Amino acid sequence: MTTLALLPGIALLASDYTALADEVRTLRPGWRVEVLDALDVPVTDPVAHLRDHLGERDLGEPVVLVGHSLGALAAVEWAATRPGEVAGLVLLDPSDPWGDVDARLLPGGPVHRLVRRCFSLVTRVPVAARPLGRSARAGILAASGEEEWAPRDLLARRYGTRAGVLSVWDQLCGRFTQLGRVAPLVERVVAPATVLLAHAPDEDPGAHPLVAALGAAVVPVAGTHCFPCVLPAETARLVVAAVDRG
Repeated sequence: MTTLALLPGIALLASDYTALADEVRTLRPGWRVEVLDALDVPVTDPVAHLRDHLGERDLGEPVVLVGHSLGALAAVEWAATRPGEVAGLVLLDPSDPWGDVDARLLPGGPVHRLVRRCFSLVTRVPVAARPLGRSARAGILAASGEEEWAPRDLLARRYGTRAGVLSVWDQLCGRFTQLGRVAPLVERVVAPATVLLAHAPDEDPGAHPLVAALGAAVVPVAGTHCFPCVLPAETARLVVAAVDRG
């Protein structure tokens, strides 16, 4: 049985990818698709944490890792450090592992700790936590060129809490540590990879640094960064085709 483990973008919910997972299951009824909830289990954490969480569901080995944005870097880390567990990679508009690192925001540093302390105090009051959490989610989507698609009550339950706000902040800072971990590992990846890239008409989709570094097949997608969430049918078709090609 083919198993796909879907690793979301930063602080996104498993429910953001429900339509994509359902479309894949419709196209390939015999496949198993497991989706991480990245608000509860940060994709910026070391891959052992993600693997252990998904491993509780007895994924079986090897699996195809489908990673979106920073989740794609988690997939690369997994494939590089545990190659025997990974049959292939399908990376959905992956982040650049060689991107700039803002040392001021590294986890455990003074800025990270100060802001986290402020958020921790403010969000003890639910009436403050809800708008702050929604704003955090809105900021993530705005940076991706998308407008909100999730119901307001879901956002309040998941992001509008102390835990939700702190998770987003920790992941925003944790991504800089993740870059430092993943960049040196890219050359160790041996699993076949396909990169689905959102791009403007005048952009070269092959110019993404991961494409050459992984020797990946590249497929352009006419959409914005969050195309896996807002174009689930098209994305599922491309993911299935990539897995079928091996």
